[in-house]
Amino acid sequence: MQRTNYLYRITYALMILFFLFGTIFYRQSFLAILLLLLVILPVISVALARHAFEHFDFLLSAPATTVSMPETPIIILTVKNPTFFPFLNCELSFQFQNMYFPSNLKNTIALPMEARKTWALRFPFAVSQPGMLLFSLEDVKLTDFLHLYTFHKNLNKGLQISVLPREMPIAFVPAAMHTESEDSEFYDPAGALSTDIREVKEYIPGDRMQDIHWKLSARMDDLLVKQYERSLDDSLLFLPELYKEEIADTLQTLYAVSMKLIRQKEVFRIAIFHTDVMEFVQAVIHDPEDLMQAFMTLYYQKPYDAPGLARSTYQIVFPLYGSFYHIHGSAIDLTESA
Repeated sequence: MQRTNYLYRITYALMILFFLFGTIFYRQSFLAILLLLLVILPVISVALARHAFEHFDFLLSAPATTVSMPETPIIILTVKNPTFFPFLNCELSFQFQNMYFPSNLKNTIALPMEARKTWALRFPFAVSQPGMLLFSLEDVKLTDFLHLYTFHKNLNKGLQISVLPREMPIAFVPAAMHTESEDSEFYDPAGALSTDIREVKEYIPGDRMQDIHWKLSARMDDLLVKQYERSLDDSLLFLPELYKEEIADTLQTLYAVSMKLIRQKEVFRIAIFHTDVMEFVQAVIHDPEDLMQAFMTLYYQKPYDAPGLARSTYQIVFPLYGSFYHIHGSAIDLTESA
């Protein structure tokens, strides 16, 4: 697609007419030569601009696609001009937004497209709320040397960076968490353990001495620890509310509670409310990787304007629901079984 710059074209046309009248009136050969150059130059200028515009390339990358607050997400824009012609009048439009809070604000930067050069621009962004950040290249415009034509192209390139909440201490003690005594042979902080061994892993500081598999450790000449099956039906269930006015605090509270339980080696569940289909999907959390995946799923859900929508919907969909913890803003409320 191309657009004409009428003011420059009118000015240039008047210049050609001026030299045309001068050539006819004075009958000077050098004026005729200048007139010929004025006629040819627009063709050359537009042709060079078109050639370069077709070969420009813009790439997006990031040192890390997942950061935790207060880290600063960084976008790297790599610009390539493989042609022999430099251009100083190239404009690139982009958007940067949190998917929870979409914005139509478009930013524009002027890029000096140096000849035969590839270079990278770093864009650090300060963020105040967790969520999925979307950096998108909208379009690029290039005007030829004489400013007669502006070429335009939609890029539709994007890069997503997930921003996790900061880890903060939280005073949260689950009610009636354990059904086994701490002196029980198969007691575990996550509760509801069976005697079935799920796997054997290397010992790390903090593992219980009574879980060490002594026979296998002696055979392998290394400390190995038994891990037992857990009953997920008895694990903690958290239901975060994606109410728009409290969503940042809700995510912060959920993350703080989750990291505390992970460090205590708890296994728990997060009920994720898919707002587009009004359904729930439960994510089982064993470690930080599971938690990160759960947050990625949360970040793709649309927030809503009705407070308590997830809780009321859950109680309708599951009329015989068990106890769960309802997280809304900075509050954590225990909802007992129906």
